[in-house]
Amino acid sequence: MLLGKYLVLDLTDDKGLFCTKILADLGADVVRIDKPVKTMPLESNFDQRKSWLRVAYNVNKRSITLNIESVKGKSILKKLARKADVLVESFPPGYMDQIGIGYGHLRKVNPRLVMISITPFGQTGPYKDFQACDMTLQAMGGIMALTGPQDKPPTRVGLPTAYLLGSAYAAVSALVALYHQKATGKGQHIDVSLYEGQILTTGNMLPFWYLNRVKLNRMGHWRPVGLDGSVRQRQIYPCKDGFVSFGIYGGPMGAKSNRALVKAVENQDQKDEYMGSINWDEYDMAKTTEDQQSRMIEYFANFFISRTKDELYSIALREGIQLFPVSTLQDLLQSEQLAARGFWNEISIEGKARAKYPGFMARLSEKAVSSKIKKNPPTIGEHNKKVYLKELKFSRNELLSLKEEGTI
Repeated sequence: MLLGKYLVLDLTDDKGLFCTKILADLGADVVRIDKPVKTMPLESNFDQRKSWLRVAYNVNKRSITLNIESVKGKSILKKLARKADVLVESFPPGYMDQIGIGYGHLRKVNPRLVMISITPFGQTGPYKDFQACDMTLQAMGGIMALTGPQDKPPTRVGLPTAYLLGSAYAAVSALVALYHQKATGKGQHIDVSLYEGQILTTGNMLPFWYLNRVKLNRMGHWRPVGLDGSVRQRQIYPCKDGFVSFGIYGGPMGAKSNRALVKAVENQDQKDEYMGSINWDEYDMAKTTEDQQSRMIEYFANFFISRTKDELYSIALREGIQLFPVSTLQDLLQSEQLAARGFWNEISIEGKARAKYPGFMARLSEKAVSSKIKKNPPTIGEHNKKVYLKELKFSRNELLSLKEEGTI
């Protein structure tokens, strides 16, 4: 496995679970450190047992319990840190320093340790102590201003994009830091701001302005076309059993696609004199008008609404049309492409429910990474005995004492 020799300690909540999952999928031994069940977390009020993010993003990890605020708990964490390569945490800035296990403390026991801190706004700046949920970060990070219909209020993206993207950036940072660690023998502290990570997703806003002098606005299923971006072109169309994505593009590829779709419509429905007269090789989106777009959109919309997604996609594949189905989760579960690649796994949740779960998205020729799930999402403290007895060499009596006093 790519990261098979690396030990990662996971001290995250929802903000960082995806980071450590990526490292686990790449082969690292990720040990999740949960609060003992009787100890409510001070830094967060999310329920670790009921969070759907916990179930989704803790596959391929192990779990132990440890109260890192207790004297013995801090001592045990330092023992674990001495063996570890990476520690990922998502506490408020200064929290770990305050209780005596910040990066300055841990690097004394392990100079090679890479520590990643994931917070809403980073470790510095006037916002550093602000709390924020994912929706707050979407709003402040700019993505919400671009999401939703033009005549309606901004809309959040359906999944926690700030948490997930920030976690992904953190995982990439960890890989770079591990390369540096191997070259120099030194670790480092990585400060990840979810706010800044979310802003990166809006990166095309500035080039769009500088190149076109047009400010991108919320447009829902439309997109701006025309020389000044003032003309609206539809991108999502309803069909008989859902939606499809189709754009009226210019250039050679657009001409081929548009011409093929008009021909498909004419073969199955009545011909339209206006649409049949368009020379698609000369069609220029920069010079298109609102009236021209309205006539095209109405023509294609009438055809789409009477067909299913599968019917339209079959025509698109056969004729070379740039049209795609808008997939639901059910569509994805039934996808022949994903089935052929063995993408879907079946996992057990707390030994009770069986569930479909996505595998890893990449296939490496050296088989260093598998798309198969190696470990089900662990229950809290599932690996206490193995880690404390076999790896840290505690006796059974010591383990019982630690449990009784609430350390684990």
